[in-house]
Amino acid sequence: MRAYAAQAENSQAILSPRLQRPRNPASPSKMGRDNGIAGANSRVRDFSQVPLHAGIGQDRGPGPGSGSGSGSARAPAPAPVPAPAPPAKKAGINTFAVTWKKEPASGATTAQLRIDFSATFKNDSTHDPALAEFRQNAFHKLEITDGPHKGLKEDNSPLHDDNYSRADDVNGNPTTSTRFDGYDNPGTKQGTLDKDDVIDYSFTAEQMIIDTSDNNKVLAKKGPHTATIKGKHPRAFAGVPKTL
Repeated sequence: MRAYAAQAENSQAILSPRLQRPRNPASPSKMGRDNGIAGANSRVRDFSQVPLHAGIGQDRGPGPGSGSGSGSARAPAPAPVPAPAPPAKKAGINTFAVTWKKEPASGATTAQLRIDFSATFKNDSTHDPALAEFRQNAFHKLEITDGPHKGLKEDNSPLHDDNYSRADDVNGNPTTSTRFDGYDNPGTKQGTLDKDDVIDYSFTAEQMIIDTSDNNKVLAKKGPHTATIKGKHPRAFAGVPKTL
């Protein structure tokens, strides 16, 4: 239950607290007939006039893929294409329910409501339950018009974040869980009213599941809904029971 600041000390006592190619080698150069090394009277035979038998003494032309002579170098194999990155996960909801009712502990000296909220979340290749979060926006109004606490007033409208989240899971489920269960008990603190206090109390709230991976996008919302408690004991409850 979350604590509300009251207008006066009495109201604080009344309201319940709320929780990136290799170069080809050059072709071999041909041998000249006279390279200048032999003397002037030196006899040099011209081997270029001697017929050659096929396959003897002549170089074979470069074969395909040899990488030398006039043959073309083999193109390098293309780099492998990287696999696409998996899509980013998001929050997803299977179920979401909110139920309003009269708090069973209400009586002559206590006036309270009970709001139960539960949700289950998706957990698969595209959804992560840890990305789902719970929020509640709320406000209340209280005035005691007669009786021992006459004159007490409290109003914290308009709707504002009531500080509820999945950290308030009543079963201790972590945010990685696919389940969330919580509740709220708006109203007066137990035992602070007199049976003759005539009260006019109202509580308005809306509950949401949001996706924290997508700028807190609202995936589902229940409400806003309003319930009231009026009169002296036995007091009249309205707006309950209600399932949203």
